[in-house]
Amino acid sequence: MIRPLVKTKRDGTLYVRPPEIETEIHAVLNQDLNLLVRRAEIRDWKASDFLSSECLVHLIREALRRGHEEMYDKLLPLLLERCAITLRSKVDWKIATAPQLCQEIISDFSELFAADNSPHGLNELDFFEVRFNLAFQTFRITRVRLEIDRLNREKALPDPEFPDDPIDEEVLRCLSDLYLATTDPEQVIFRKQVYAAIMALPPDERRALILCYYLGFKEESEDPNERTAATICGVTGRTIRNRLVRAIAKVSRLKEAQ
Repeated sequence: MIRPLVKTKRDGTLYVRPPEIETEIHAVLNQDLNLLVRRAEIRDWKASDFLSSECLVHLIREALRRGHEEMYDKLLPLLLERCAITLRSKVDWKIATAPQLCQEIISDFSELFAADNSPHGLNELDFFEVRFNLAFQTFRITRVRLEIDRLNREKALPDPEFPDDPIDEEVLRCLSDLYLATTDPEQVIFRKQVYAAIMALPPDERRALILCYYLGFKEESEDPNERTAATICGVTGRTIRNRLVRAIAKVSRLKEAQ
């Protein structure tokens, strides 16, 4: 049985896969991985063996849930390659940071899968199983606009290397609880503001914040084999801490603006 979607729309109704996507998923569930890879490599959506991106998202999510690392490792890069092709044609290359921005969008999208499989996952990928192109378009446009806003602010008021802004404790709690359920309207609004502020951070600071406060990785470890924020980013623990200091200080300014 195909795992049902659980994310709701603004009107409270559940997202539902189109019948043709449900049929496609049923048809591929028992197919050989090598065949799935060959089908996922096809770029022509009119081809009879073309595997839809909606179906690919489902297969990758299921691979993560079931611990099927080989399937995850082979299918995710093919989906990300499709996304990269889209970005190359859709992102305005007049933006100063366009190449880095495209890489960050791909990185952020891939992290949705890790978040989806975490205890506090928000099922953000449900929409991608329903209408992938629209979902990725929204994902892309949001990040492009945030990057343009960030560049404009950076020109107007450059940030110091090590800001002295006080770190607000409420912001810190919100970072840790960002994806937990809440019915408090004020908390909903505040969390959205914090999320927007995080996405507007420079890529290195945003990645450090997400790795440490959302995905729960340590900044560094004495165990050389332990995966930490420092090893993932390929930097020292001190660098991660410096990035966190700058990031949290910037996000904490939310309170000053209220």
